[in-house]
Amino acid sequence: MTYPTNASSSPCDPSPGTLSSVERDHIERYDRGSIALHWGMAVLVGLNWLVAEGRGLLPKGELKASVLSTHIAVGLGITALLVIRLIWRASLGHRMTHGTSLADRIGRAAHAVLYVLLGATVCTGIAHAIAHRSHLFGWTVPPDFLSPFHGVLGFLSGLHGIAADSLIILAGFHAVAGLMHHAVLEDGTLLRMLPIVGSRFRIPEEMLPATVLRLRPSRERK
Repeated sequence: MTYPTNASSSPCDPSPGTLSSVERDHIERYDRGSIALHWGMAVLVGLNWLVAEGRGLLPKGELKASVLSTHIAVGLGITALLVIRLIWRASLGHRMTHGTSLADRIGRAAHAVLYVLLGATVCTGIAHAIAHRSHLFGWTVPPDFLSPFHGVLGFLSGLHGIAADSLIILAGFHAVAGLMHHAVLEDGTLLRMLPIVGSRFRIPEEMLPATVLRLRPSRERK
């Protein structure tokens, strides 16, 4: 994306590669519903992973059972949000325009894998709760009619930790990539999903090598 040139400039003009306030106002953003669902799920997934990891450090007893119930309850909440988000994305959600560069394709592929891992984590989590006859605050999760499928449920149960850990790892890379787009490349990618961040937390040009600066979108002084 190239901006019009003008021979006159002043010290107050944005430097090449830096988004001005006008440019930030014209960045294509996700709708509020998509943003709320995205960050709501991100927070719940992160917290629920920490709850599961912390539960492993607790001795057997009522506290550990209560933590498991909390983990299952939050997992069911994540399941509901995932269903709502998929419906929202397919109907009312704003459809973003996508680039055709290799980086854009990798980004879209990573998003797709995140959805697959999230769905796998949810499904294997439900299977884990049923296979182990877990309790949700005193209520036994598995219905009796699922007993014939205990072998399959047990197999899926064993994949829950792998799916969850893979999801957290990929989400971590996804978050780092978003920060790199914002702080280093300054291409407005993070502002699509987190407009409140504005121009904060950007790395000054003088602190970056020339090879990195060349990766920033071409912007000339206006």
